[in-house]
Amino acid sequence: MSSISSVLERAKIMVNKVGLDFEDFGGNVDVVIVKEVKDSLESSDYLSALQGDWHCDQAPGQIWSFCHGKTYPTADFTALAKALSTEFSTKAIYFYYGDASGWMGYQLFIDGEASEDYSFGVDYDEEMAEAGIDVSAQRKAGTVVAHDDDGYQCLFWSLLRTKKQAEIVGGEAFINEFLQGENAYIGSNLLTNE
Repeated sequence: MSSISSVLERAKIMVNKVGLDFEDFGGNVDVVIVKEVKDSLESSDYLSALQGDWHCDQAPGQIWSFCHGKTYPTADFTALAKALSTEFSTKAIYFYYGDASGWMGYQLFIDGEASEDYSFGVDYDEEMAEAGIDVSAQRKAGTVVAHDDDGYQCLFWSLLRTKKQAEIVGGEAFINEFLQGENAYIGSNLLTNE
């Protein structure tokens, strides 16, 4: 297959991709996707000031671009999502998966304002309480806490919508539904450029 037809085939596939698409989370994943074209992001004042080797890309047919560090970034990804959302007056999503902790989630910023958070993983509340840490004091007011059938803890906070405990226990399915609603895509091929 020629390189042009390969690019066209990838474009056809990517234009319809939305949601969460990881076959394997081999290690930590930190990525910020921004509802903005790649060329604008590459000229970002905030990204220009960051240390590290940052890279922006936009998959063919996608309306969201993504930013990640080619080398381990020193910047806080939450701050990056907030800053790019502010700078471009748009939406930005920080998606993460911690290999050691097993926690996965996202943070949505709209025009620089924290608008929604969701995460799920192993419930460490008891261990944190034993260490003298008040987990409820560290959560945003109005955070909904639930546990799924596997014992994973699910946390949801939003200024945009309300959800009951039973509605937030989906884990990856909940994240997938959110991304589909935003017409956004986060997949392993964003990070490998396949």
